[in-house]
Amino acid sequence: MLPRFVAQLEYAKEAEIDFIITPWVPLPEEPAMEDVKHLVDVLTNCAEKAQEMGMKYGFHNHEDEFKLIEGKTVLDHLMEQVPKELMTLELNLGWVHMAGYEPEVYIHKYKDRITMIHARDFNHGRKDTEIGRGKVGYDKLIQTADSAGIRYIFAEQEQFAVSSFESAQNNYDYFRKLGYVQ
Repeated sequence: MLPRFVAQLEYAKEAEIDFIITPWVPLPEEPAMEDVKHLVDVLTNCAEKAQEMGMKYGFHNHEDEFKLIEGKTVLDHLMEQVPKELMTLELNLGWVHMAGYEPEVYIHKYKDRITMIHARDFNHGRKDTEIGRGKVGYDKLIQTADSAGIRYIFAEQEQFAVSSFESAQNNYDYFRKLGYVQ
């Protein structure tokens, strides 16, 4: 176990944090099954250590986890091979969409493993925008996430047509319009 990860877990425990999420993993341009096996070992070890310390462990996807190996996405391999009781999925719906998959399908497929989602909307190409203003289809996806029992939704945006504060307000207003914040 990496000492740095253990130190982060100790800090999180002291701060009474419930979830530890791996936000990104390195994957080669053309991943192979041996890359998946390595990730499964690393994620499983991290999850076991987090569980030992009384925390829940999760994995956050990006577009690369939708590359195919032996007819399945890397994400599907990870979800099949890392025990469900050890690792939750923090599904980023925007990256599912950008990878060419239907986010709703993945919400249903892994609803028993998803505790939280990242809502990230994309407009033209890889340019992100406020939630509900892009092409991902959040009006329906938020309802699907709600019916699947997903507890947390995080708005994620890295590019701004207006100030980041105005974009944050627009994202907040979107969720308020849907009745998810007051």
